[in-house]
Amino acid sequence: MFQENRSEDSDSKSVLEEGEPSSSFSSSSSSSSSSCCSSPSSDVDNLRTKTFGLIDSEYAKKVKQWSDAIPIGLGLCPWAIKSNNQNRLRYITCQGKLVSDAINMLQRECNMLLGKDIQPLSSSLVVCPFLQEWKDFEVFQQFVYHGIKSSIEKDLLEQMEFVPFHPQFTRWYALPSHIHKGSIVQSYWGIFGQKSTVTDIATIIETHNKAFGQTKVKIRFHNEMEGRRHEQYVPTEWLDIPKGEALVNNVMHRAPYPTIHLIRNLDLASLNASSVSRTKRKNAVRMMKLGWNGLNDLMDGKM
Repeated sequence: MFQENRSEDSDSKSVLEEGEPSSSFSSSSSSSSSSCCSSPSSDVDNLRTKTFGLIDSEYAKKVKQWSDAIPIGLGLCPWAIKSNNQNRLRYITCQGKLVSDAINMLQRECNMLLGKDIQPLSSSLVVCPFLQEWKDFEVFQQFVYHGIKSSIEKDLLEQMEFVPFHPQFTRWYALPSHIHKGSIVQSYWGIFGQKSTVTDIATIIETHNKAFGQTKVKIRFHNEMEGRRHEQYVPTEWLDIPKGEALVNNVMHRAPYPTIHLIRNLDLASLNASSVSRTKRKNAVRMMKLGWNGLNDLMDGKM
């Protein structure tokens, strides 16, 4: 639903701690439920017969309700809106309790999405409510950004993007109150699309802007370095400072259960770059204006 920059590493109470709903729900588009623990004979050809628009459990239904209310309902992701309108989003639940169960399902869904006769903008959201260790967002995030690379076949990885959603998702933070324009900080920098491995001294020259809201700041490095831009916009988490309050932007990824969205790179490549940039700017400004109180007021009538 949202493509993320994996080079940029990063509280609400988890609904996983509440009563767990039944997993017997089936949408009108499919009367059968999918489990990552099903027999090996359930091959890719069988999976391909599953219709898109599938919602295979109450867990998946809750994630769809959240998706309809936040990224789609608030207009934060035009790509997801278009995909949803064409009934090409697939919400499927992993019934297993082991990471290996989730890996098996992710690999199967990748194979299905990359099969023949799959329409553009088709994607899967794999909901994982039963993995106890994934109640911890940091553990879940480490798996999505690092564990998947060593678990899924390389040829599939090169064609797919994996986006994390989690009830405790927290990556973007405001600056702490004692950090402001003119503050001197240690910061990582970006060069050739990569994050540096060490920090350097810099001065903050801008704390928010229309393009990034409060998720990035503009800094000026004190030292010249060949190939490095003297002034850069960097994510706030690249600054070697204490974290401030969690930004409202995080709610865009706070699904009711740990969920991994599988998106084909072919579909992402078809997006218009200028349109994506405009959407990001619009979302940044909207979230900054809304704040937590404004968002809560909006949500009262949506979920």
